[in-house]
Amino acid sequence: MPERHPMKRQEEVSNSCHWYNFEPTNIDELKEIVDEAGIKCSPADILPLYLLRDNIEILLPLMVDLVNASLSQGSMDGVKLADIIPLLKGDSMDPNILKNFRPVSNLTFLGKLVERVVLRRLNEHLSRNNLNCPEQSAYKKHHSTETLLIRIWNDLLVAADEKSATVVMMLDLSAAFDTVDHNLLLNILEKEIGLRGNVLKWFTSFLKGRSQRIRLGSTTSDEILIKFGVPQGSVLGPVLFNLYIRSIYRHVRECGFSIQGYADDHQIMKTFKPQEQGLVLSTQLQSCFDVTKAWMADFYLAMNDSKTQIIVFGSTKVLNEISLKGVNLGGQTTVRFVTTVKNLGIQMDAGLTLDNHIMELKRKCFHTLRNLAKIRFLLSTTQLKTIVNSLVISCLDYCNGMFYGISNKLIHQLQLIQNACAKAITGKYKHDHMNDDLEKLHWLNIRKRVLFKIGLLAYKSINGLAPSYLQELFTYSHHGHTLKLVIPSRSSKGFGDRSFSSIGPRFYNALPDSVRKSDTVDQFKSSLKTYLFGLSDEEVANIV
Repeated sequence: MPERHPMKRQEEVSNSCHWYNFEPTNIDELKEIVDEAGIKCSPADILPLYLLRDNIEILLPLMVDLVNASLSQGSMDGVKLADIIPLLKGDSMDPNILKNFRPVSNLTFLGKLVERVVLRRLNEHLSRNNLNCPEQSAYKKHHSTETLLIRIWNDLLVAADEKSATVVMMLDLSAAFDTVDHNLLLNILEKEIGLRGNVLKWFTSFLKGRSQRIRLGSTTSDEILIKFGVPQGSVLGPVLFNLYIRSIYRHVRECGFSIQGYADDHQIMKTFKPQEQGLVLSTQLQSCFDVTKAWMADFYLAMNDSKTQIIVFGSTKVLNEISLKGVNLGGQTTVRFVTTVKNLGIQMDAGLTLDNHIMELKRKCFHTLRNLAKIRFLLSTTQLKTIVNSLVISCLDYCNGMFYGISNKLIHQLQLIQNACAKAITGKYKHDHMNDDLEKLHWLNIRKRVLFKIGLLAYKSINGLAPSYLQELFTYSHHGHTLKLVIPSRSSKGFGDRSFSSIGPRFYNALPDSVRKSDTVDQFKSSLKTYLFGLSDEEVANIV
């Protein structure tokens, strides 16, 4: 078993990765940052929002001087006070119960402006020196919950196609961002990330000596010193948390498991044959759990044992061969395997059918549409379309690349939701034909939307605009005088054909050259949508 204290095995970066000083900012960079992020003020800001927004062009030169002073002096003094505004999580919740409130941390505009400049420099340093953890998908360019789920789903389907099972342990952390130890984080930044000199001094000033107070209207509480945790509401906080937990990936890999994470959500996985279930599900899984729990104790993170979920994925035949239905993780912690888990917004069932997710999605979407129907008479068609797109269609599109190959019955349920959305906008009755209205609304139907997402992810993967764990699924080979993506051979027409590593190259190869050779993502999206609009349902089925 790997040793308990990860700090003793800290991997220090080479001298070539050391970073001593910040590159100063300029007006053009600050203007670009303000245009991207907008202007948001804290109650502690001296200038009110309207005055800052109306005079930003005049104030930018002064802000350049202030930001550069912070970078050159290695100090964030003066902008480290946070106003915490408690907001009730729901209108129906009891305001006398404190846990029903969500603490919203507000930091000054200038402080966050400095953070955004530093974040740019930090990301450049991490990328240039290859210091990013490929298994962590949160707060990184081209990464999202969707890209992570697509890769996890791909691996589960490929394993099922190979008549293997995959055990996944979902880790549940308690207040992970609030328990980060500042000295431990600074040690990681120095030894593993290469921060030195003025840069390390700035991050020390950023983390230490911060304070916060509660604000209700114009009334504020006494200030308290923050001794632990990354700053809530900060731009850098989540990225620093990623760096704080970076060593967990190495420890899990040493146990023979793979791990994927999004911020503090992690899933530890291993594929195995049914005859190996005793070794994997008992001995190895418990060993990995022990190592993970020991690592968390060393890093002052708390794992909620009672909420840790474990699920085994596979085909029905393989799952029937798994006789173990739970595992003892030591002491009083015994975890029974569940049949469905909610993973980053997707209900994933052991049999990889997505039945539960689609039914839950249908319930949620129709509930929203019924509520919208009550106020429809107050809204214009344009307003209604915007709301439906935002609240319902976005839910249909989330991770819909995973919907390829699911049963026709489930596709029909999704199509019913989209049809109901169109009827809510156009005012048509229940049994009216919807094909013309979908085209008028410029909406692809469900099957085409699924292919659109697959094609878009494939284009991004091929052109370096996706995470490395998606890019590695695409390779080219010569077919005569043309280059074609390699379509991996699968043993059956079931799970393997549904995987992104199979349908992605297959669909992309079938696209016309005029679509594949698009110069930008926007051009590709426009060309792909036009192409799919021109295809009949039969032609869509023949393509893939």
